[in-house]
Amino acid sequence: MALTGELMVRDFMTRDVQTLRPEATVDEAAALLVRRGLTAVPVVSENNEVLGILGHRDLLRVLMPKYVKRVTTGEFVAPPRPGRLGGSPLVRDVMDRSVLCLSEDQSLAEAASVMVSRDRDRFPVVRDGVLVGVISRSDIVTRICGP
Repeated sequence: MALTGELMVRDFMTRDVQTLRPEATVDEAAALLVRRGLTAVPVVSENNEVLGILGHRDLLRVLMPKYVKRVTTGEFVAPPRPGRLGGSPLVRDVMDRSVLCLSEDQSLAEAASVMVSRDRDRFPVVRDGVLVGVISRSDIVTRICGP
């Protein structure tokens, strides 16, 4: 099925969005992602403006050096249990700040094109700079191909 310019982002986006604050710890962020089964979460200011996004890739970037340490024998140290990072860094220090947001007034065809060209699974959706939702490839495919 072809996407037309008449379908809008606001009609496909998820409105109930989990968010993080920049002062949250990486431990707290990891717990939220695992508990909710999420792969990424927008990081927002107190005014709900998108500051960045924190996802599995960002978490692995900061956690892997602590979890996996190659020793001279070639063995790996077992990972500690979640919540035991001690001095967990803050979300603001590890989040991806280069976040492209979509407008709720953009066409679905535009959104799908940006997802493909940027090779991203999801984008925050804003109205006047304020987060109002998230749209993902899954949202689009489910609505277009689903029952």
